[in-house]
Amino acid sequence: MVQLKSMETRTELINYLIKKNNYKSYLEIGIQFGTNFFAVALGDKDGVDPDCYTPTDIHLKSDDFFKQNHKTYDLIFIDGLHLREQVERDIYHSLKILNQRGLILVHDCNPLEKKHQLRKMKQLVWNGDVWKAIAKIRMTDPDLSVSVVDLDHGIGVIKPGQQQLFRPQNNFLTWNFLQANKKKLLNLVSVDEFLNSLEVEDNN
Repeated sequence: MVQLKSMETRTELINYLIKKNNYKSYLEIGIQFGTNFFAVALGDKDGVDPDCYTPTDIHLKSDDFFKQNHKTYDLIFIDGLHLREQVERDIYHSLKILNQRGLILVHDCNPLEKKHQLRKMKQLVWNGDVWKAIAKIRMTDPDLSVSVVDLDHGIGVIKPGQQQLFRPQNNFLTWNFLQANKKKLLNLVSVDEFLNSLEVEDNN
């Protein structure tokens, strides 16, 4: 069994997946200062951010980027505008340009405090309501495989596949609802559980 309890950041997970799956191309939506983007161990990588001061050549909103893009990618990391409707669009647009055996990762899926998941940024740590986009897919789309790795504010992992939908009696998607149903709602797994599931897939 894989044991990597020391893994703590999105960058470590991204680079692990790149090496393990021999990925060749990478797209990051929302790069901000480029801290993660430049640490990704690939030469063929594109970063998209509408802020003209971010260190990328693609200064577009993600919706506009997807409209004009003709490239496909092995790994796509979504960390743009932290609002559920935008994240949902970014996920489904990304699925259209995802290579076979590719993965989509989504940051900020597991907010640790109620104030972190508010739709308006009022503090340094801001996850927004990204978790609601993941929750919706977990409840409505049987043709995707979705889990959230309990790492670095929650890393959603999405790929074409099949999942058993989570069907609660009520789905108001409030903070209290998240706290009461987090593990099943997000399909929340530890780092070790996720990495070991990859090994199981490889052996099947």
